[in-house]
Amino acid sequence: MALEQFTNERQTVGAPTGPFRVAPIGQLQPTQKSPYEPGQLILHRLFGYRGVVLSSWKANVYEMKTYTPENDKSSDISEGISPSFKISAKCEQPMQAYAVLFDIRDAALSSPTMIAGVPFLLNGEGPCEATFNVTDMDYAFHEDLIPYTCTHELPLMNPSFMELMHFDPDVEPKVYPTDRLERILKKYGSLLEVQSVHQETTDGVRVTAVPFLMGRRKVSVSQQSCLWRYLILIENMTKRGMKLCGIYWNFSTPEGRPLNDYEADFVDTPVLPMRSPYFQYHGCLEMPNPSVRASGFFRLEDIDGISVIVGIPNLTFSDGEYCQELNAPNASSDDEPK
Repeated sequence: MALEQFTNERQTVGAPTGPFRVAPIGQLQPTQKSPYEPGQLILHRLFGYRGVVLSSWKANVYEMKTYTPENDKSSDISEGISPSFKISAKCEQPMQAYAVLFDIRDAALSSPTMIAGVPFLLNGEGPCEATFNVTDMDYAFHEDLIPYTCTHELPLMNPSFMELMHFDPDVEPKVYPTDRLERILKKYGSLLEVQSVHQETTDGVRVTAVPFLMGRRKVSVSQQSCLWRYLILIENMTKRGMKLCGIYWNFSTPEGRPLNDYEADFVDTPVLPMRSPYFQYHGCLEMPNPSVRASGFFRLEDIDGISVIVGIPNLTFSDGEYCQELNAPNASSDDEPK
């Protein structure tokens, strides 16, 4: 399949109406099972943007499953009711996840189905509201990447491309990382890394969630708060269109003590029609606890006006280093009067 034909097809889906020009940008390459290397040019299967791989990680995958004990003595046999609950089961196969830099010209193409912007903390300080968004970066999964090669002088239009990548049309690979990118990954790799991917499917709608550690900020002399971010990808795998109406989150400690809950309606209601049945965004949260468990659900509505409740996979947000600091014995305790 010619690349220009692929681009043409993607631009007619969800793109603004009106005249546009289609131009060849390169040549498709065969997809591969092994991870794509930094510098690989890609097209995103869901959102249609052009991008380049910055880094990749092999992440554990967890799926929410409903578990019903077969030999539970507490089951109400007379009513034919058996207790059931959801558990997060680790899948056998890990998933390859990527950080990618995308072409800023494709932002409009992706905007109906993706809210661009990955939140970060500047020097690890500032309240959650003061985070800044890297609007030309995204996270993607291996199955959603389509590799291609390009002979253009500038494969991507992005202010950071020439800082993070070398391009030489006369060598293979034509695009490869700069020393600056390698230094960034070495310094901030733990804040960029995808360690786990969590999925839950409800009535044909799959929610994929990925938690990340952002950092900490001082609240007082003796107290800090932890900040995390998360990626949410919603995929409507049914044969009926839906729209997102609202979201509910519940937060608790690992021991089950309630911390907070959150409910909100979507101001600009995202639509998941059959022709482009997916929506992705990033969010962040700030808590005084070094470890937080989160659960929740989305409220959707199908084309007939019927409400659909879709579960969000259980997530654990944890700052392992901060947990160790809090649990470490006080070095000055031996000098204190007893």
